[in-house]
Amino acid sequence: MFKKTGLAALLLLLAILVTACGDKEGPGTETTPGGATQEQTNAQGETLDVPNVMYDETIRVYVKGGEYADEIYPEARDGGAERVKEQVVRRNTTLLELYGIEFEYTQSLNAFNTDALTLLRGGEDVYDIMQCHGRSAYSYAGEGLVLDWNTLPNLSLEKSWWNQSAREYLTICGVLPAMTGEIGYSSLGGGTGVVFNKTVFQDAGISADTVYGLVDSGDWTFDAMYGYATQLTGDLNGDGNITNTDDRIGFTSTWWSAPIQVLYSTGSTVIAFDEEGKPGFNFYNADVIDAFDKLLDLLNSDYGYCYNEDDPSNNRRAFSQNQAAMMSTAMQALGTSFFLNSEVDFGVLPYPKYDNDVEKYYSVVDAASALYVVPRTVPTERREMVGAVLESLAYYGQKYLMPEYYGYLLTSRYLKDDVSARMLDYVYEGCTYDLGYYNTDEFGGSYASIGYELVKNPGQTFTNYYRQYYAAMDQKLDDAYTKYQGLAAGQNAADSGAA
Repeated sequence: MFKKTGLAALLLLLAILVTACGDKEGPGTETTPGGATQEQTNAQGETLDVPNVMYDETIRVYVKGGEYADEIYPEARDGGAERVKEQVVRRNTTLLELYGIEFEYTQSLNAFNTDALTLLRGGEDVYDIMQCHGRSAYSYAGEGLVLDWNTLPNLSLEKSWWNQSAREYLTICGVLPAMTGEIGYSSLGGGTGVVFNKTVFQDAGISADTVYGLVDSGDWTFDAMYGYATQLTGDLNGDGNITNTDDRIGFTSTWWSAPIQVLYSTGSTVIAFDEEGKPGFNFYNADVIDAFDKLLDLLNSDYGYCYNEDDPSNNRRAFSQNQAAMMSTAMQALGTSFFLNSEVDFGVLPYPKYDNDVEKYYSVVDAASALYVVPRTVPTERREMVGAVLESLAYYGQKYLMPEYYGYLLTSRYLKDDVSARMLDYVYEGCTYDLGYYNTDEFGGSYASIGYELVKNPGQTFTNYYRQYYAAMDQKLDDAYTKYQGLAAGQNAADSGAA
């Protein structure tokens, strides 16, 4: 069921090598005789504020199966670039030097990462930190098996190395059961953007700078993208019919990409909370209805095509073979061979806004990305250390891991320019979280992936789908809110008792 690996020997070796090479923490830092720094400050002037303690302990980490596992575990199966893994090792080495912290990893063989449920239900103290598939995190949270991040010592969740969208939108009844930040790269890699074929655009008299200019001015909207898709679709074989196999489609996607993102492009979310903290549905409005109508119209026309499949390979392959002018994709795809080895001169853009009144280029972070939880079974006396380690992992993730991941995504010779990095910034700034998308069993239900459902069932309309499930979903939402009120009260009582 599990695969265990310890990295103590590797980390000790790297610690010796790094020390021998005179690697420093940079300006504003000073190393104490015990190995801990007096001050660590990032570019924004924020300081890492954790105790200068040599713990000499092992932190036990449960790691998700599948993609993004290597953001925390450098020897994970299905890992990504070596250059990114090296920064995870560097971060681990830093924590070994500063705090005497080593890591023991247990990687799940369960795709949905629920194979630790039985252990935690039985009260077994087996993990200090758990990296979960975004949706499976709530399998643990819904049973009251995890701690509230707001109660963990040594965490400064307001600082930039923690994701503020996750902090806001994943809080339930005042409790934050799952969290993420620059502890890993999936909050960028799981964001969605659009890649475009610069040559196809140029041949039509549209420069890449023109498109980038739309993004910078806030005018990169769905209507603008639809217009380009119409203009750039081409009957390559001249038979009078447009197909995705023989011709060039203006815009393509899978059913887990644009059909999911279209809701968020309006600035809406599945779930929002009122001033009293009570959840309600936040997406049945004129903008969302119109956005879905436009997307489905595009995907059902000659100018658009949706690959109705989970695997994005066919979508990526079509783009790499000049059969799509634009393609919706997760940003982590930029690090795959389709793009690293592409012969297509391409650029990257954020997913378009519904209209230019929307504040940012929003996209929801893919639910297969990582969320982190801390099991309730962690003994009280270890929680101060676990909080300090989490804070340090996120701080040094911002310092080491994220800059390298940006560079990794921009490895393609076509993206080695300042403009591409700026476009990635727009994507990252718009990455958002949504309790209704992540907690599908209790909050999102039939509405969690509504675009996917509409594409999968083409006879269904957005309005009819919403009305069909509303009564059941409204009751489900009330039940979930009541349940989490009870969990929050129980957790508060338990924490008060522990104190």
